[in-house]
Amino acid sequence: MTSSADDVGDVADGLATLTVDEESADDGSEAKLLCCVCQEEAENAVKLPCSHIFCFLCVKGVAARNRVCALCRNPIPVDYLENPSIVNCGALCAKLSLNSRSYHWYYEGKSGGWWMYEDRTSDEIEKGFVTNAKSIKVRISGFTYVVDYEKMLQSREDHPDRQRKIKRDILESNGIKGIAGIYFDGMK
Repeated sequence: MTSSADDVGDVADGLATLTVDEESADDGSEAKLLCCVCQEEAENAVKLPCSHIFCFLCVKGVAARNRVCALCRNPIPVDYLENPSIVNCGALCAKLSLNSRSYHWYYEGKSGGWWMYEDRTSDEIEKGFVTNAKSIKVRISGFTYVVDYEKMLQSREDHPDRQRKIKRDILESNGIKGIAGIYFDGMK
């Protein structure tokens, strides 16, 4: 079942793909944004200058390759990833106000500090951790990364020499730069 952009407000300006989860379609659930790159519900959704909406990490992957929108081929500004247009800032900011004792996964930034993995990736990493896997592979921004639990490192599969520390910790905002490349300071 599909829904028009009017059903979820002016968020998508009619240009993103909107769907309703098939299992909850009969209970009046809200329409969800579907990212056309990963074909999943848009995680940390951002809106490009052309008004198309994607997961932030999907835009990051596309921008790393050719700097154009995956749908209309309009250019993505060079500085867009530093200051993305976040569709639902409240949802991202709400993650910081959680007083949860649940664990989340983090990776070390290039210049220090820690970044939270976005929820889907963190869940995949947690699943491998609790099943005592030695390592797993995850797709992030169109690249395959190897997460090594024994060394607590991540590296791109095609660049194993480029490693970053990872950690599993209680969800908190102190000392965290942001979520998957989206700076918390930019969420106002």
